[in-house]
Amino acid sequence: ALPHRYRVRTASGVQVDGAAANDAVLAEIAFPAAGFLQLTVPGGRIEHVTVEGQPSTSPSSTSTIRLAVRSDGDPETALTSWYEVSLGGADVEEVPGEGPTFRVAPHEGAALRIEVGASFISQAQAGYAKGAVEGIPLDEVARTAERAWNSVLAVVEAPEASADDARAVASDLYRLFCYPTFH
Repeated sequence: ALPHRYRVRTASGVQVDGAAANDAVLAEIAFPAAGFLQLTVPGGRIEHVTVEGQPSTSPSSTSTIRLAVRSDGDPETALTSWYEVSLGGADVEEVPGEGPTFRVAPHEGAALRIEVGASFISQAQAGYAKGAVEGIPLDEVARTAERAWNSVLAVVEAPEASADDARAVASDLYRLFCYPTFH
């Protein structure tokens, strides 16, 4: 895992490769066998959910989920978060669960492509944010993210720092800039 790219292969053979842009993320997931995964929207109250796209045998078919999540707690300080999620190379259906739950069945032999945009402003803004990764190759999104992270992490120079101290500074800067607001 790096600030600009996350790659993992699980013990069961699932391969995940992802990168992020401002307010958007792209992940490609390859499965070793046929099956499905189930996504549940965590936390808060769901104020709005729509699912577009029909089951299809086409590996290029895409389903889109749009949702608004209102955080629990004090009504005066609760936030609404909007998300637009496109799932390519899979069939998607809403199924019973605790909160909105979606069964995602990747087409055989196809990688599942997940494009997500998020916003605290509006559903339209979440769709706009998703445009930063929509249809763009994962390697390109990762290169753009790497350039952005390198410019952020390069603001501090510590030539006399030990390797552990330099790593701690970079980790702290990374954590600072992981929050969904600009500092």
